[in-house]
Amino acid sequence: MAENFTPTSLPRRGAKIPVDIYEAPKGNLQSLVVGKFIDNKRYPLWQIQQWVVSWETRGRVEVSQDHDVYYLFFHNPRDWDIFVGQHNTLNFKGSLLLLRPWSYTMSYKSINFSATGLWVKAEGIPFILTSEEFATKIFGTAGGVLDIDGTPNSQAPQRFLRARVWTQLGKPLVPGCYIEYEPDKLLWVDFKYEGVFHFCKKCGVIGHNTAECRKSWDEADQDLNERIVAYSPPYEVVFGQANHQLYTNKIRGLRIHQLFVQLKLTFSPSLTSVNMVPVYPAF
Repeated sequence: MAENFTPTSLPRRGAKIPVDIYEAPKGNLQSLVVGKFIDNKRYPLWQIQQWVVSWETRGRVEVSQDHDVYYLFFHNPRDWDIFVGQHNTLNFKGSLLLLRPWSYTMSYKSINFSATGLWVKAEGIPFILTSEEFATKIFGTAGGVLDIDGTPNSQAPQRFLRARVWTQLGKPLVPGCYIEYEPDKLLWVDFKYEGVFHFCKKCGVIGHNTAECRKSWDEADQDLNERIVAYSPPYEVVFGQANHQLYTNKIRGLRIHQLFVQLKLTFSPSLTSVNMVPVYPAF
C-alpha cells in the first residue's frame, strides 16, 4: 500500500494567455538600450541626457529613468546597431555604466546587471610566454575568457596581453596571478581592468571606495579567497608577502583622463561605417 504523501508546497499555477510577442506593438522599444551604474554614486537624469546629447549620432537619443535604471531610446536604428555591437559598458565621470540591449522577452525583473565582459590587460609577462594558449590560461584565473585581443602569437615582443573577461561585478576583482617560471621561483603578473576607476582597495569590488566599504578585513579576505579558488583549478593558490598591498591603482587599465572617465561617442556619417571614438591606447 502506498504511503500517504504530504506536500511541503503547492506547485505554481495560473491562466495561460496566448500572445504573439513578436507581433505586439513595440514602438521605439526596438532601438532601446537599458543601463545601470555599478557604483554608489547616483546621477540625475538631466546630467545623463546632457552627456548623451554630446554624442555625435545620426539621430536623436532620448534618455528616461526609473529609479536606478536608465533607458536610452535611439531614434536612428543604425545608431542602435552600432552602439550595441561595440559597447556593453560606458564610463560617466569615472562610474561604470553597464548596458543591456532590449530583447523581445525583456522585462524590468529579468534584466541582469550582475556580470559583464571587461577588457583586462596582463602586465609583467616574459616575452617568451606571450602566446594565445598562455593568454587563455592566465586570463582564465580572472573569469571566463571571451576574446583574446591582438596577435599574442606574434614573434615581436609585447608589453602586455589583453583579453575580454566575463567578470562578476559584485565580487572582488582578481588583481593578478603568479607565474612559476622555474621550480619555486615566482613572478607576479598584474591584471589591469579597462573602464574601472571607482573600486575598493579593501574588498576589491567595483563601485565604492575603501572609506565606504562595509566589510571587515576578515570578510574581504574570505571573499577574495573564494573568488580566486573558484577560478584557479587546476592551479595551486600561492600567498605572497604580507607587506605587498593587494589592491592598488594598478587595477586601473586606463589612466584617469577626461577621454576615458566620461566617454564621448562619435558615429561616422557613412551608413556603412562603424567608426566610433575613442580607441583605447595602451598605457
